[in-house]
Amino acid sequence: MIQRGAKAVIRKAEAKEKEVYIELDKLSGARHAVRLKVNRDNYTIAEVDRLFNVAFAASEAELAGSDETVLLNMNMTIEEVIARKGKPGTRVELGSKTILAYDGLKLIFENGKLVDAQ
Repeated sequence: MIQRGAKAVIRKAEAKEKEVYIELDKLSGARHAVRLKVNRDNYTIAEVDRLFNVAFAASEAELAGSDETVLLNMNMTIEEVIARKGKPGTRVELGSKTILAYDGLKLIFENGKLVDAQ
């Protein structure tokens, strides 16, 4: 397994009929191979790039907004935000204030309505 942020070099990359094969060498000396299976009808650079991003994503949450932008508006309810953004990593209840924390984003609610984002 290659940890996110680990230094690696591409040793070999080969485009085959139904896949892209990539060999990676970590600087520690370990060698890894990745096979990206590509639908023959959608064998484009954009699709290979998308598959590469999926293969090396840190989490599903990292991919959640990759295909479309999630639009949040002031005064949305907690339930509306979760329906659009997905389950938060952390939820903090402080009386009338609720904070939903996503990677790099804090959403602040007062009385169940979105009032701030940081």
